[in-house]
Amino acid sequence: MFQTMNGEKDRLDFHHVFQPICALNEFKIYGYEALLRPKNFDNPELHFIDAKKNNYLFELDMTSIYRACLQYKRLSNKEELFVNICPSTIISSRFPEMMNEIIEDTTISPQSTILEISEAEKKEDLGLLTEWVNDLKNRGFAIALDDIGRGDSTLEAIIELDPDILKFDRFFARGIVSFQKKREYMRRIVEIFGKDKLIVLEGIETGEELKAANDVGITHGQGYFLGKPKAF
Repeated sequence: MFQTMNGEKDRLDFHHVFQPICALNEFKIYGYEALLRPKNFDNPELHFIDAKKNNYLFELDMTSIYRACLQYKRLSNKEELFVNICPSTIISSRFPEMMNEIIEDTTISPQSTILEISEAEKKEDLGLLTEWVNDLKNRGFAIALDDIGRGDSTLEAIIELDPDILKFDRFFARGIVSFQKKREYMRRIVEIFGKDKLIVLEGIETGEELKAANDVGITHGQGYFLGKPKAF
C-alpha cells in the first residue's frame, strides 16, 4: 500500500526534520517531533489544506507517519518519537489496517511512539474519536493533544480523550512574559491536569520565555531556544 502511495510523487513529495522536546528541569531531551517539510508547497499548512481540499489527507497523514517511523527506527534513537495525525485519519475505516502495516513494516514500538492529535482540526465525531484513541492506548501508544488553546473545545477534548500529553500552541509562548492572561490560562490548565499529564509549551525562543514557562508549571518545552529542527 505504501509503495502505491509513494508513487503519487507530487502530492507526497516531502521529507521530515526532527525537533527536540526537552524536559525543562533537567535540560534533557525527552523526544523528537517529526515535522513534515513539503517540496511543492511554501509551508506544511498549505500542503494539508490542499490535501483536505483534494481528498488525499488520509494518504498524506499515513505516509508521513510511515516515513517518519521508518527513518527514526533506522537511527536507533532511544527518545520518544512524536508523529502528527489528524482526527479524521484516526476515525477512518482504513486506519487500523494501515497502522498495523506501519508497525509491521517499520518494527516501531508503540510504547516509544506518541501520536500527536491536532486540536485545531474540527472534530466531527468526538465520541468515535475517543473510542479509537482508547484502542490505541490499549495497544501501547501514548496520545498527545496538540494546539491546546487554538480549538473551540479544548476542555471537552482533554476530558473525553484523556491524552497523556498536552501541548500548548506557540501562541502562548509569544508574549508569555508580558501577558498575564496567557500565564493565568496556562497555570489553570497545569493545576487541573498537570498531576497526571506531561505538559509541553511549543515555540519557546528566548530565555525569558523559558523562565516564564517554568514559573507557570510547564514541565517540557519545544522551540528554537531549546533546539532547532534538523534532518537526521
